[in-house]
Amino acid sequence: MTLQVALVGSGGWVLASDRRQLDDSGTRIASTRPKLVIEPALGLAFSYAGDALAIKAGYALADALKTRRISTDEPQAFLSGLVSIGNTVWREASRDFKLVGLINPAHTARGLFVCLANTLLQFSI
Repeated sequence: MTLQVALVGSGGWVLASDRRQLDDSGTRIASTRPKLVIEPALGLAFSYAGDALAIKAGYALADALKTRRISTDEPQAFLSGLVSIGNTVWREASRDFKLVGLINPAHTARGLFVCLANTLLQFSI
């Protein structure tokens, strides 16, 4: 189980995560690899939980922000863009899973905390 916390205050936000992760066999291992990714130029930070699918979604979001395929100007458009990114990453992973075989259903929980700086975007899902 991954523990991640995002706190938002009037002066900014704090994002924290544990460092345990699954290895390729599905065993939880201690890791020195943080589950936090910070992209200062984009005003973006994210933490991920689960397998490689969550981090792929995070990096896909960073890429979409860099290339301006997604904007934080309007909350509903941003939310729709996030859904689209998630669906695209899932389709790509699903195609890869078909090539390598079935995945263990016990290890399919994954998630992504996203924090954006310099924006008034606020919503909850």
